[in-house]
Amino acid sequence: MRGARGGVSSDAMRIARIARVGATNRVVRARAGRSLFDRLLDAVTPKDVPSDARADETYETWRAMCSKETLACVEALRGTTLAGRALEVTFDAAASGYAARAFHEACDGAGPCFVVGKTRRGARFGGFNPVGFYSVEDYRETSDAFLCAWEDDAAYRRGEPPSRVSNVLAGGKAAIFDFGAQGPCFGVDALRVPLGCAPPNGSSYAGVGGTFDLGVENAAGSRVVKSRLGTYYEGFDDGEGLFTKKEGAEAELVELLVLSAPSLRRSADDGLYVS
Repeated sequence: MRGARGGVSSDAMRIARIARVGATNRVVRARAGRSLFDRLLDAVTPKDVPSDARADETYETWRAMCSKETLACVEALRGTTLAGRALEVTFDAAASGYAARAFHEACDGAGPCFVVGKTRRGARFGGFNPVGFYSVEDYRETSDAFLCAWEDDAAYRRGEPPSRVSNVLAGGKAAIFDFGAQGPCFGVDALRVPLGCAPPNGSSYAGVGGTFDLGVENAAGSRVVKSRLGTYYEGFDDGEGLFTKKEGAEAELVELLVLSAPSLRRSADDGLYVS
């Protein structure tokens, strides 16, 4: 709307000012309704990079940090306290021996860790312990522990994610059994890797769930591994366990590794991890 001299009329100018003020007020109200964290995040986030793209970039960077042999573990550990961190093999039974003492000497104080094993018939399984091992001679509670299994060893070698996941049941009671007399144990029976007889360290749970004295062979440690899901950890939807059908609830280990992040290592004097 123009006046007699071809300029903008005062009415049009007032309408434009009202529109500008209204738009400004809407922006202020929108910002006020968002948390301080969201506003700070907006300030440091490039506007031309979607959040899912940044997550993908971080994930790819993490994969590049890890060895080809651990890529399947990277897939299993997405969303855990180990995600995005450089991982190392803290314990390798092939090198250190299938013995509880060797396991705890390497893993106690290493912080959150991932146990991965392979059985004689090719089953590939894993277990995430978010509180770590310290030989506290007791069980540990956590709601973040889980067990998992891959379709087969070939899928693991290809770096695929696990095909089945078993979360600790509600409350996380007795999620991790942390006794110096045994290897890694999840729940009473969800995953038990006894690693031979108890060393003479006075563990009150040296024979929990039965004896593992396997005779002369036991001097080098035990390769027995047992699993029964459904009591402390969820059962799989298909009713299968961590091992092959032929193995059932008990198998023989041919590989046992523990992965952890050096950046999370801490001693018992620093305080135990909780989750």
